[in-house]
Amino acid sequence: MLLVWLFLAGVILCVAVAIILTRKRSGSLGVKPLTFLAIIMFCTSFLGFLVTGFSSPTLESWWQALLVRVGWQLGSAIFLAVTILFEDPSQRTLQIFALVLLTIGLAVTFNPMRDLVQGPLKLRGKMDLSVFRTHIAYRGGPKIYADLQLKAADGSQTEINMTGWGATEAIEKLEGCHDGDTVEVIVLRHLERVLDARCQL
Repeated sequence: MLLVWLFLAGVILCVAVAIILTRKRSGSLGVKPLTFLAIIMFCTSFLGFLVTGFSSPTLESWWQALLVRVGWQLGSAIFLAVTILFEDPSQRTLQIFALVLLTIGLAVTFNPMRDLVQGPLKLRGKMDLSVFRTHIAYRGGPKIYADLQLKAADGSQTEINMTGWGATEAIEKLEGCHDGDTVEVIVLRHLERVLDARCQL
């Protein structure tokens, strides 16, 4: 998550320098400097999935990455919508565009917001964990997937599909548990991340 914040800070710094140099040279950006900055922040906010994708949530800190992602993605959408309206509040086109931006911000933060509001979910049942890796090599090696199925005592089933870092963490937390064992797991249901797991012998 630190790398994501460093990247964002670098982008904002570059944009700020570009705005200052352009203003000193009496150039024109076509839009107000604040609006230009908001556009850059909105565009980079689509990297916000990295915040939750590469974080290591625990029972104590599960909300932190979610809050950062929602604040970054939804906040930048609101920021851009407001700055665009300030360009010319009377234009109907800009009003519609601002509404579209808010809709996009809400859409990309929908699952993180649901987990943030609802909190972690505790599940208990017999475990069936399937792990597989692709044969296509990426920079970090083959991509890993993990599908966790839990069958509760009442017969209901819950499936959690994880990939990448989330799958790796889930496998580590379920180490020592075997298929068919009854396990108790605490998860972020909508982002499908395992926060904690215990084998019930």
